[in-house]
This record gives sequence, structure tokens and C-alpha cells, in this order.
Amino acid sequence: MSESNVISKSELGLKIRQLREMKKMSRMDFCGDETRLSVKQLARIESGKSLPSINSILFISQRLNISVSDLVDTEKFMLSPRYNELKSLLLRGFIYGNPQQTQKYMEIFTEIELKFFNTLSEEEQLQIQILKTLHIKDYPNRLNFIDEIIQDYFQQVRKKSRFSENDLMILSMYYLHTYHHPYEQEIFDNFLTQLFAQSINAMNLEANLVNRTLYAAASTLIKDKRYHKLFDLTDISIALMVRNSDFQRMPVALMLQGKYWLLEKQDEIKAGEKYQEASQLARLQQDTFLAEKIMVEWEVDFKLKSA
Repeated sequence: MSESNVISKSELGLKIRQLREMKKMSRMDFCGDETRLSVKQLARIESGKSLPSINSILFISQRLNISVSDLVDTEKFMLSPRYNELKSLLLRGFIYGNPQQTQKYMEIFTEIELKFFNTLSEEEQLQIQILKTLHIKDYPNRLNFIDEIIQDYFQQVRKKSRFSENDLMILSMYYLHTYHHPYEQEIFDNFLTQLFAQSINAMNLEANLVNRTLYAAASTLIKDKRYHKLFDLTDISIALMVRNSDFQRMPVALMLQGKYWLLEKQDEIKAGEKYQEASQLARLQQDTFLAEKIMVEWEVDFKLKSA
């Protein structure tokens, strides 16, 4: 991207701060309930540390009572077609531990980081970092990053009645956080209830992100042996996949239902059928790695149940 097409973060940040101060508004007054822009985010924007997203620019221009075009050159906010293509691959990707797929996505992340990352808004940068955490699954080395996400964005997401693309990714990080840290079950379950409700009308990319977030929650439910809630989650997920004709995660959903039948209901026959169905579907999807991994999990879970 040529320098003429790159927005100066410091110049834009200074302009926003000066216009806000002319209105005699504190950052807290400016951000209101912080559902669209937090005080911390505004501080980073005004100090030139981050670039606002289009949604943030719309909110800022509204609060300043000026047109977007008076604030920024909107053409400079247009994302590269190649970046959009790469991000789409990441958003729709599903690895489940496959090392070959992991290598493929590492190459995508490398291209984004080398060619586009420094010119992205804070929101876009955050999404790429979250997607990298979800795809590469290097959680122990990224726990500090996950903790920072929770500290910076958690309260903002809690105020939402419906989750945006960004919110859903942050929720995925929250659920990963609950796997490694103590958490309040009421908050955990309230988010699940909201996700279940949002899934009813979710389509396309939103449906994909809702499903991704549900599976982030599933790991904690398994760890805490909350198999009834896990079964509810998989039922919602399957309905979402059927409605959107996107069956990529169906083998995993069936396997998780197998865990419910085996570890909660103690029904070895029903459980075995679910694991077999999951493995066969993975093979039909030409994912031999996942098919074999499902049957390994069946053996591990069967021994766990028998112990």
C-alpha cells in the first residue's frame, strides 16, 4: 500500500482529540455507555497508537456532529481485496489440530502480517490476532494476550444484547479464558443464552462466528463435566449448520453428543453410534485426520468412563 493511501494515526488522533476538546467533552462523556467505543479505545486512537475502525469513525463523527468526510478520507479506509480474501479463508477455516492445515494458515497469517497488519484498524488487528490464537492453538504462550483481551473488552461486550463480529471473537477469547481460569458460571451461562438466541436468525458469516464461539465454550463445559449444557450447545450448533448448509463442524458436534451419551447417560451403544457417525462423516468430508482423531477420542473417553 503506497504512503499516499495510508492514514496517519497520529494526525487523525490529534484531530479527533482537538475536536472533542472544542466540544468540551471528556472522554467518558464522549463514549457514553461504551457499547460502541470504550474510553481506553478512544485514548489509544487520540494518542495515535491505533487506527479506528469504520464503525468507530461513524460513532466519532456522530458525537462530534460532523460528517465522516470532514473527519477522514473514507477511500483510505477501504481494505485491500487480497486482505479480505485472506481474512475470509481464516474466518471460514476449521483445523481441529490438523498439522497440515495449521501450516497452511500460518502462511496466511505471515502474508497478512507482512503486507497489511500495520495499516489495519485496531478492530481488524484484534480480529487477526484472535483468529491466530484460535487457529494455531498455542494457548499457553498466548495467555497474556487472552488476559489483555478480557481486561480491555469484556465489560464492553457484557453490555451488548446482540453481538457483532468483533464481539463474537472476543467471546471466543473469554471462553478460552474460562478454560484456564476460575469464572462465574452465571456470566458464562448468560452469554450462552444470548448466543443460543442469536443463533436463531444468524446466517452466513455471523452463523459461522456464533458456531465458532459455541465450540470455544464447549471445552470448558467438558472440563467441568457439564454434559447436559454441552448437549444443548450441540443441538443449537447442528440446527445452525443445517439452516446455513455449512456442515464443516458437524463431525465434531456429533462426537460431542457422543461424549454426552457416554459420560452423562452411561449409554455405550448410543455413544458408540455417535462417534462412528462422526468419524464416517469426517471421512466423507475427506478429512482423514479428523476421522482418526475422533476414534482416538472414543477410546480415551471409553477408558475414562470405565475408570
